Amino acid sequence: MSEQWPAVTVGEISSLITSGSTPRGGRQCYAPAGVPFIRSLNVWPGRLEIDPAACITPSVHQQMTRSRVIPGDVLLTITGEGTLGRATDVPPAVSEANINQHVCLIRPVRKIADSRFLSYALNSEALQKQMSQMQAGATRAALNHALVAALRVALPPLPEQRRIAVQLDKIAAKVEEARELRDSALAQAEVLFRSSLSAVLRDQVARHGTTDLGRLIADARYGTSVHCSVVRTAGDVPVLRIPNVSSESITVDDLKYGVLPAEQLQRVSVADGDILIVRTNGNPDLVGRAAVVSDLPEPTCFASYLIRLRCNREVMVPEFLQYVLRDLRYRGEVLASARTSAGQFNISVGRLRQLRVPAPPLAEQHSVVAYLDRVREGVGSLRSLQSQTIADIEGTMSSALDAAFRGRL
Repeated sequence: MSEQWPAVTVGEISSLITSGSTPRGGRQCYAPAGVPFIRSLNVWPGRLEIDPAACITPSVHQQMTRSRVIPGDVLLTITGEGTLGRATDVPPAVSEANINQHVCLIRPVRKIADSRFLSYALNSEALQKQMSQMQAGATRAALNHALVAALRVALPPLPEQRRIAVQLDKIAAKVEEARELRDSALAQAEVLFRSSLSAVLRDQVARHGTTDLGRLIADARYGTSVHCSVVRTAGDVPVLRIPNVSSESITVDDLKYGVLPAEQLQRVSVADGDILIVRTNGNPDLVGRAAVVSDLPEPTCFASYLIRLRCNREVMVPEFLQYVLRDLRYRGEVLASARTSAGQFNISVGRLRQLRVPAPPLAEQHSVVAYLDRVREGVGSLRSLQSQTIADIEGTMSSALDAAFRGRL
């Protein structure tokens, strides 16, 4: 913090520090329209993302008097590893709202503190460090109202606060513009890959027709429902689950382990070239995602939320089938084969067998895979570059905040 400005506590420059609660009845109290109900997922550094699906009725809002939000308030997330410490001011467009217990409302004294300046200060490295130190030794990531009130801020005169806030707004706008350009570039790259995939496979269908998937595989089955644990004990084997497949490549992060009888172990083990497919999930975007097993370091099984396809290698290349399944998923044909139950989308082995897929000669399948691999690698390189770009963008904002609160902006 700048030594040229007096250090004050947040409590000294605020008329109210409080947080809300979840209305009695929880999510059942949410209304399709009404007063916005702000949760930690709505609060981001320097911006408030109102979720239109999260509203409470005016009557519930009236009951939660103390946590009513008005323009000019500052909101700070006060719980959660990785989410604690995000701050933003409430813009004039949000005429009324309320908050839950994971968000702290700070109402600055307008004659002393500018809310936009205070939100930037809370997002600065100096204040983030204070919040981290306050949690040292705690069993959970959380700040109470007293700790928030004790945060120390270097406070210049009000005109200087406003000037700094305006300068940071300009930098933030440039950062947001760069972020939007990055997101647009990534979206265009994804469109390029999907269009290339679709064009290649349409050509295969036109030249070779389609056949039932069931005629091209040697085996299809569900995985094990044995209880698994993150702690591995003697005799346990790794069990692949949805998180290990959802990226559409096999990952061995976040593995769980289970003990399986020898006969079951043989039935639900995986081998190189097997395809694992997400068969059930509450998120329809995950259903049908597929990954090809390759180079696992030890005998491994798969869980019941997955289906294992084992190709007949005389007629089907696993990597080619994975691309076909991805194209079918993009076009909604996999989900169209799914059924819903209790909010879960489910696809069965029987319905997978009925999917119509092209089966060109093996040499042509290998050629298609090589081409699509090159396209995907190009998109992956662009994603890596864009990830570095966003790190640089975030670094620009961080540097600007640091300069501002050292009196150098």
